[in-house]
Amino acid sequence: MLGCAGCVQPSVTPENYTLEAPEDMVLVLDRYADVVVSGFTELEVDSRVLADDIGRVSGNDSEIVDLLLKYYAEKPWMALLAYYPENSTEGMFVPAAFSHLRAAITHHHNESDFTGSHTLWTRPFYISEYGYVAEVSLPVYSPDGTYRGYVSFFFDSGMLFHTFAEGVPELSEYAISVVLPDGWVLYCTATEYIGWDISGGSLDFVIDHEVDYNTLVVLPEGVIKYPAYTPLYLGKYEKINVWKTVTVNLFGTDVRLMVNRPVSPWSVPADVQFTPDAGEMTKETLEAFQYARSHSKEKTLEYIRNKVSTYPLVAYDMEGNVLAMSSGTQRSSITSWINLHDAYDVSTVRHMIYLAQQGGGYLQKYESASVGEIPTDALLLLIYVMPVDDSWFITIRMPAESEVSPMIPHAVSTVTTLVRNTTLYAWEYGKEAILADINSGSSKLLAAASGNITDFAAIDMQGIVLANAFVPGDVGKNIFSFTDANGASFGRQYVLSVMDGGGLTYNVLPIPNDPTQQSVRLIYLEAVDDKWFVLAGTELDITSRADPQELMP
Repeated sequence: MLGCAGCVQPSVTPENYTLEAPEDMVLVLDRYADVVVSGFTELEVDSRVLADDIGRVSGNDSEIVDLLLKYYAEKPWMALLAYYPENSTEGMFVPAAFSHLRAAITHHHNESDFTGSHTLWTRPFYISEYGYVAEVSLPVYSPDGTYRGYVSFFFDSGMLFHTFAEGVPELSEYAISVVLPDGWVLYCTATEYIGWDISGGSLDFVIDHEVDYNTLVVLPEGVIKYPAYTPLYLGKYEKINVWKTVTVNLFGTDVRLMVNRPVSPWSVPADVQFTPDAGEMTKETLEAFQYARSHSKEKTLEYIRNKVSTYPLVAYDMEGNVLAMSSGTQRSSITSWINLHDAYDVSTVRHMIYLAQQGGGYLQKYESASVGEIPTDALLLLIYVMPVDDSWFITIRMPAESEVSPMIPHAVSTVTTLVRNTTLYAWEYGKEAILADINSGSSKLLAAASGNITDFAAIDMQGIVLANAFVPGDVGKNIFSFTDANGASFGRQYVLSVMDGGGLTYNVLPIPNDPTQQSVRLIYLEAVDDKWFVLAGTELDITSRADPQELMP
């Protein structure tokens, strides 16, 4: 079973997936785009009229100044006008009080700069009286077609786009951003960030919450993404930010308009929350994390090594190498634990890396509790993962149950054999044959499998369920929204695992209608090609739910 009633929805990061924009987002942004395009069309017409008028009186400085002053007075959002005659670095500024800009402006256009383009945008320019302003330059020609120079319009984009927003009253509920193709922020609701160059980094401030700018600029027009922000599963779900983008042409340049607003978390009961515990497990992890935020990495690792922890505290890098262990932690002394497996041959550290990559949270694993080639008993452990940054993370673990749980020695063979046979079948007969078999309701591949199979599905690399033998209603859904009993997105872990080569993993699902119980499943994943993969699972045990809160002393 992939989906389940009562599953907690995950914190979704920007790279996860897209879906259709809600109707209100479509209508609001389309209306805003129409208003902006209409406004800039009028602005472009007026500005070209001014350029033509200047061309007709070129050489008469007093008349040019009068034209500039008249245009400036009629446009309250115009911060500055400047006319640069041909073969001159000295501009004529309106208002004249801003003449101090003559020394600050470093660019100067020539006639050749306008070849193939009737307008030139330059990066937002800072004026102390206004802050950052947007600049557009138009060539000036005399009536006989002779190039006479160019006129630059410096407009207060904050005031201008705010004026445009008044035409769409619903925008009062939204945050707005306008970004030029080169990554310069032309406008955003948080006006202090107008003029920022975010081409090589994140658009943290413009969108008001963490999101990668480079992800946004490549979004197809009309697509939205939605991250649900909750700090590492330790805080109550706060909000989901939804945004939609559209590209419009302004003065001959395509710019990206974005609107976003918070909405209520989807399918998350109001009383669902994971808050820091009062015991030592998460407390010690948070202490180490807070230490890391205020000290160097080397100092933090030294802090962990010297710490006497209630439970084993270990720091890893994203390659699975142990960076530091708390005092008294008993474990193998090898440097890399990437291939350290648990009682079901699942790579525990890989599992933790996947969880760290999606923001951290809780996971469970069975650790061998008996010695020998085939362990017969295992201890269920609860592990908390907290990333420090994108290169390393901290973990702490504790027993989730005091008793040992029975092992099923042949469980690994049960799931790996089914997936291997399915992959071979797909290579021979094709993708559609596999999907038809799994979705048929009487899968021949499943019927031929041995053991107790509880999960059998095909999924693409974007997380979309293509086929599901046990939960046909999941077909078409995205598995990133499927979470385990501890709120971690096992769906995202599946895809990360497959991209890393696949193999064994597991999840712990809540039992519908019984929040005190959970189903521990062993899952095997294998890519058919670089577009989709197959998984099979078997139920290992039904245990009491390892609720982090209830387990704390």
